Amino acid sequence: SEIFDQIDFVILIIFTLEAFLNVCAYRHKVFNDSWRTFDFITILFSWDFSDGLTLLRSFRILRAFRLFGRIKALKRILGAIMSTGPQMMSIGIVLLVIFYVFAVMFTQLFGSCYDYGCY
Repeated sequence: SEIFDQIDFVILIIFTLEAFLNVCAYRHKVFNDSWRTFDFITILFSWDFSDGLTLLRSFRILRAFRLFGRIKALKRILGAIMSTGPQMMSIGIVLLVIFYVFAVMFTQLFGSCYDYGCY
């Protein structure tokens, strides 16, 4: 556990240096980009030593979503997944209806087993 805390601290220092370099490079334009703003706020909350904002520190993993905007192949894959959403919703509704029918049917068939026991 202690080694993980040390590694976490080193990575936090690296991310803090990255945020500092972003502020130096972009000055006031740092907060015009939503990903840089998200990074800055996440790093800022990561420096909380009271462990009161541990939940907010867990959002650091969301920084990986920046890759979807930068890598074309990932952007295409995400677009394909998002475009299948309505079709998947239709399949999900059909499955829910089928599960409901079988739940009612088995409740009617085996409901008395709960009262009297079926061995």
